[in-house]
Amino acid sequence: MIKVFKKSNKGITLIELIVTILIMSIMSGTIFLFVNASKSSYGQVHEEVTMQTEADITLNFIENIAYGAVTYKYTDDFIVNVSGEQTRFNVLCMET
Repeated sequence: MIKVFKKSNKGITLIELIVTILIMSIMSGTIFLFVNASKSSYGQVHEEVTMQTEADITLNFIENIAYGAVTYKYTDDFIVNVSGEQTRFNVLCMET
């Protein structure tokens, strides 16, 4: 026997509508979390790359000065106060 299904013209029920809205809310919340995490991660990586680039530029600048230096001399009279403690540094002086 073949059963023939009648086409229903009822529409959707309130339960079906609530379930659909709930599923869409969960999906949109998940997508928002992934996008927000990606944006935050991009910001951190961009900041790290910027700092690395600035460090490379500074190192190249100092390296170029060092290649042209005539004499080198270390001094230990550079004192910095860090968190209440005095720290003494050796400073490289270059005559160009």
